[in-house]
Amino acid sequence: MWNHFKITDYLRRMVRLKDLKSDVLDTNLRRCLSTLDVAFLGIGNMLGSGIYVLSPELARDYTGPALVISYMIAGITSLFAALAYAEFAVRYPRAGSAYSYTYFSVGELMAFFVGWNVIMENVLSLAVIARSCSEYADSLVGGAISNMTIEVFGTLEAGSDGFIGHYPNVLAAMILVAFLGFMMLGAKETSWLNNILVFINIAVIAVILGVGGWFADLRNWEYREGDPKPQGFINGFLPFGWKGVFAASSQCFFAYVGFDGMAAAGEEARDPKKAIPAATFITMSVVSVVYIAVSAVLTLMLPYYNIHRSSGIPDALGYHEVAWAQATVSIGAMICMATAIIGTIYGVSRVIYAMADDGLLPTALQKTYRKVPIISMLLGTLFAAATAVVFNVGAIIEMLSIGTLFAYLLVAFAVLVVRHTEEDDAEEVIRDKERTLALKPWAGRLRCLYPSGISQRELVMCVLVLVLISSFGTGFALHSSLGLTARSYIAGTCGASILLCAAFLYPLAERKNDDKYKMPLAPLLPIVSIFCNVFLMTTLKEAAWERLGYWMAAGFVLYVSHGIRHSKLGEHRVGVFDHSSVE
Repeated sequence: MWNHFKITDYLRRMVRLKDLKSDVLDTNLRRCLSTLDVAFLGIGNMLGSGIYVLSPELARDYTGPALVISYMIAGITSLFAALAYAEFAVRYPRAGSAYSYTYFSVGELMAFFVGWNVIMENVLSLAVIARSCSEYADSLVGGAISNMTIEVFGTLEAGSDGFIGHYPNVLAAMILVAFLGFMMLGAKETSWLNNILVFINIAVIAVILGVGGWFADLRNWEYREGDPKPQGFINGFLPFGWKGVFAASSQCFFAYVGFDGMAAAGEEARDPKKAIPAATFITMSVVSVVYIAVSAVLTLMLPYYNIHRSSGIPDALGYHEVAWAQATVSIGAMICMATAIIGTIYGVSRVIYAMADDGLLPTALQKTYRKVPIISMLLGTLFAAATAVVFNVGAIIEMLSIGTLFAYLLVAFAVLVVRHTEEDDAEEVIRDKERTLALKPWAGRLRCLYPSGISQRELVMCVLVLVLISSFGTGFALHSSLGLTARSYIAGTCGASILLCAAFLYPLAERKNDDKYKMPLAPLLPIVSIFCNVFLMTTLKEAAWERLGYWMAAGFVLYVSHGIRHSKLGEHRVGVFDHSSVE
C-alpha cells in the first residue's frame, strides 16, 4: 500500500479538514440533556478525587497553605480553555469535543493526536478515581480489603519510579465494571443518577466547609518555631516557594477535566448553542470556588505537614474529634468519586465513538445499542479498569495532566485558526497561495505589513506556531538553571514575541458567525490560554514527557497503519454529521 502513494499524498491527507455541510443539529444520538443536566455532568466529574485525594497530597508535598493559589492558577487557565471549548461546542455541537474541534480547523493528524491524548486523559482519570475510591473504602474497614487482596493475589513488583502499585487493586476494577453496566442503559438514565449523586456531593462539601471552618486556625498559615523548612521555603504560607505552587498548578488540572465531558455532551444536549456555554460558566464558577474554599479549610484545620496524603480531609476532621463528620465525609467521598466516574466514562466513550465514526479507529467501535455507543464505552472502561488494577495513583497524575494541557492548548490554537478560515472553502484555503488576506475595515493602511502569496489560514498558523515556540522558550527559561540575567533576557524576548504575535493577528478579518457566543477578547485571550497551558507543561517532570512521547508514538503508528487509509474523508467529501452508521 505504501508504494502506491507519494509522500505528498500522505502529507495532504494528514492536513485534510472536516467540513460542515449538514445541519449542525442533526444527530442520531438522543437529545435529552438540559442545561442543568450538562452542568451537573461537569460538576460531578470535577468534584471527585480532586478534593479528596489530590488536594491533601499537593498540600503536604508541594505547596502547604499556598494550595489555594495553585487552584486559582489552574482554575483561571482552565476557564480560558473552557471558553474556547464552549465556542466550539456552540459552533459544532458534535460528540468528540477537542478531537472534533481540531479536525474542523487544524487537520486530521493533529486531530487524531488530540483525540488519542483525550482518550489517555480519560482512561488515566478513571483509573485514578476508581483506585482512590477503593482506597477510601479500604480505610473505612481498617485495611481489610487490601489485606484480603494481598492474601489472595499477592503483591506487585514495583519499579523504582513508583509507577506500579503495591498490590493489584481488584476492587477498583470492580467499581468501574459496576458503573459500566448501569451506564449502558442510556444517557438520560445516567443523568438521573448523576444528578442525585451531585446533590449528595454538594451536601458533603457543605459539611466539610462548615465543620472545617469552625476549627480553622490562621496560625496554621504562619511559620512557628520547630516547623520544617523544605527547599524553596519563603514563609509559613509558601513553605515550598513559588516553584512548588506552579508544579502543583500543573497537577491541579486533574481536578478540572470535567468540562471536556460537558463539551462532549453537545450532541445529546437539547439546545447545545445555549446549554453548553451556560453550563460551562455555571460549572467553572461553582467548582473553582469549592476547590479554593476546601483547600483553605483543609490547611487551616491543621498544619500542612500533618495532613494525611490519601485521606487528608477525614483525618483532619478526626484530628478535631468530630467523629460524625469524619464518617460522613469518608462515605461521601466515595459517592463524590462515583459522580466523577460517570462523567469520565461518558466522555471517553464519546471520543472513541467519534473517532471510530470518522474511520480513524476501527469501525466496530462506532456500534450503538439503544442510541448508546456501547462498544466504545466497554473498551474505554475496561482499559481503565486494567490500568487501575496495576498502576499507582500519584505516579500517573502528571502523565494525565500533560495530556490534558496538550488538548487545551490545541483547542485555543484551533479557535484562532477557524475564525480566520472560510467555512465553505477549508481545503481550498490550504492550497490557494494567491488568496488575498482580509483585514478589518479600519486596518486597510496596515496591509503593507503583511506578506503576499500566502493564505490567511497559513499566515495564522505560522504566527501561532511562533507563539507556541515562544511560550515553550519562556517556560523552559524560567525553570532552567541559567543565571538570572540570562533567564530574564530569554523570557523577556519570548514574552515580547508573544505580544507582537497577538498584535499582528488583531487586524485580520474574522469569518462571519451568527452564533450568540464567541470566546471574548480574541486573539489575546486564546493566546494567553496557549501560553498558560504551555508554561504549566514545562513545570512537569521529564518522566511525564517521556511517557507522553511513548503514547504519541503508539498513536502515530496506529494512524499511519489504519486511520489515514480508512478515514471517511478519503472515501468522499462528507459533512461533519453525515453518519449513516449510527442508529
